[in-house]
Amino acid sequence: MKKFFQTEWQNISFSSFHNISSTALPSFEFYDAFYSVLLDQYPDYDALDAGWRRNKDEIADWLASLLPDKARVLSIGCGLGYVEQRLWRQHASRIELHVQDYSSRALRWIKQVLPSERVHISGDDIGGAV
Repeated sequence: MKKFFQTEWQNISFSSFHNISSTALPSFEFYDAFYSVLLDQYPDYDALDAGWRRNKDEIADWLASLLPDKARVLSIGCGLGYVEQRLWRQHASRIELHVQDYSSRALRWIKQVLPSERVHISGDDIGGAV
């Protein structure tokens, strides 16, 4: 089997801000560093690649089609929360959304783009305070 691992995302090379390894999983420090670089480079969702956003919109719409009314949605490792904010924006009246990420930096971003009511963001117990 051929090993595959990602070395960049959203035009950000991981080695530009962190020592990366093909054998070790990323740490909390990696994710915080990555989201700091990403959010400096892309100040909002509109700045992200349009093709990536379309793909995520399709995923959010597909997920929404599977959800019954009053669904409780848990997203772990939500990153920027793009899919989650689209679900919330279009289906807030029929879902309860809970999000979690490993990066306190990503969670601070999400707190700015998702409304606080019925959206629960936790992360104080992992990777530092939010």
